[in-house]
Amino acid sequence: MKKLGKNKGFRKFMMGVKRLTEHELFRNKLYGSLLILIGLVTLKLTGDITVLIVTLLFGLPVIFAKENVIVD
Repeated sequence: MKKLGKNKGFRKFMMGVKRLTEHELFRNKLYGSLLILIGLVTLKLTGDITVLIVTLLFGLPVIFAKENVIVD
């Protein structure tokens, strides 16, 4: 039986993560997703959809923006 490298799969996974995080618009997608996640958590806790709608109004355009919206 052929023996594979000990951490070959993990290294491949980490290279993919590194490539993803070095993308120019990664921060936009991260912060937009966090906004929507905050809205989902508040919906679950309170049962009120108002905060989810507001976070969707801000989060979705940030995710789909073609240029950097998040400034350092």
